[in-house]
Amino acid sequence: MLFSFLTSSLLGFLIWLGSFDFTGELEPWDSRGYYYLISLFFTGLFMGIVKPEHPYSAYFGVIFGQIAYGILFLKFGPLFFVGYIFMLVYSLPTIFGAITSAYAKKYLLKLLKK
Repeated sequence: MLFSFLTSSLLGFLIWLGSFDFTGELEPWDSRGYYYLISLFFTGLFMGIVKPEHPYSAYFGVIFGQIAYGILFLKFGPLFFVGYIFMLVYSLPTIFGAITSAYAKKYLLKLLKK
């Protein structure tokens, strides 16, 4: 569980770190494309394959990593805490990806054993 949390924290941090390079925006949810949502979903897919038994720790880890980035690199403003509330909702693709890949892994392993 700790591995899943820490790995997804690192990935959440990297999503924000790479946001400007990929989108031209400091905050990934400000971009016109789907960089942020796709990155979160693929983070969940990856974590669901690596540690399928802990999909929720991937979700909370991604949130922790994003918050860590915000505290270290973003300026505090009047909308700072509102952004973190949005982050809770925007990060839901992580858990969907983790659950999807966990079930897919379980199903494929079952098929291969036959």
